[in-house]
Amino acid sequence: MILTEDSVQIFVPRTGSTSLKKAIIQNNPKAIDLSLDYPPYKHQTFLEAKKYNKPVYAVLREPTDWLISMYNTHLGQSSRIDPTKPKLENYGTVLNKKDILELWCFIAKWYILPNKCYRQIDWIGGSNIILYQDINSYFGFKLPKLNASKQQIVALDLEAMSLAKEIWAEDYKLYEEVQSGLK
Repeated sequence: MILTEDSVQIFVPRTGSTSLKKAIIQNNPKAIDLSLDYPPYKHQTFLEAKKYNKPVYAVLREPTDWLISMYNTHLGQSSRIDPTKPKLENYGTVLNKKDILELWCFIAKWYILPNKCYRQIDWIGGSNIILYQDINSYFGFKLPKLNASKQQIVALDLEAMSLAKEIWAEDYKLYEEVQSGLK
């Protein structure tokens, strides 16, 4: 979470948060990195941010792209923060229903516990939303590409997509509303 003179930026995992955090701090000398108050997690929620009584901003990523990035990030490697996290093990290029269930359980165990979040909307809450694909134009500076996951998994099969749209239905709905200008 970054506090500036006029707003708070919260970070949702796998939405460019590492790059965005670095760029905001480099481009705004008065920005305060509040993530340091929540070690080892830099991802705080809208509920934590609103206590600063400033507009809160968060980035929303297209949900399928977010799930693929989340899976790719934990594919075959333990977490830097917590090496006891299990590795996700699909070494193909497409996620199936079993992989989505595995990812759901993984997120439930490793992200819900510290933040009570397993969907992007859980972090975002009532924040002002910036779409992931619009980050560079919104902030007016080029973000460095940091912490990007390797793109081994590139798609979900039909069963996996159907299950993902059921589990993360609110993320898909929110994304469609923001993209179409309804929110």
